[in-house]
Amino acid sequence: MARSRSARCGGLRPRDIVTRVALANACAVVAATGGLTNAAPHIAAIAHEAGIRFDIDDVDAVSRRTPLLADLRPGGRFTAKDVHDVGGTAVILRALLDGGHLDGSCLTVTGATIAETYGAAAGPGGAVVRSAAAPLASDDGLAVLKGNLCPSAALIKTAGLAVLVHEGPARLASARRTAFVPSRRAPIRPARCGSCAMRAQSAARECARCSA
Repeated sequence: MARSRSARCGGLRPRDIVTRVALANACAVVAATGGLTNAAPHIAAIAHEAGIRFDIDDVDAVSRRTPLLADLRPGGRFTAKDVHDVGGTAVILRALLDGGHLDGSCLTVTGATIAETYGAAAGPGGAVVRSAAAPLASDDGLAVLKGNLCPSAALIKTAGLAVLVHEGPARLASARRTAFVPSRRAPIRPARCGSCAMRAQSAARECARCSA
């Protein structure tokens, strides 16, 4: 209660909440829910603003050790509303806490810790959200890739994918505006893939317009 009063009076500041451990917690929640590729650069940007070293390799490390708990679209069966109907994000946080995949000592904006806030939340029912003891997969739905096509890193959602390994020719494009021109003239055939260097969400929207 004292911490909550301190937060309301301005005693608790963003950098008291945004710590390296808190950023790892954020990655764990993203991983457990099937991964949002935009989350990784956003979390890294928040870390940079706070003066904390937390990069794509840290995202990868947390993702690899976090099980997939939420059976969400597009790879799964349920939607965010279904999560809301079974108790919301609190259910996911409780499942991660019970499985030891979340550090409960981190502060929330109320001044209370995550464990104090969510430790007594409703447990997962086993359909929309599973327990850490019976996950959909032992690792997360987000993968960090590195190689000659993406020396810095690339992100891919793996939740719901049946094939996680692909071997075959790749068609490469270094700019979003040129990515889809060859595809219209000579469509990418089965057993081949396309790769386009994209650096921001605006680039993804541009590609969507180009492919329309």
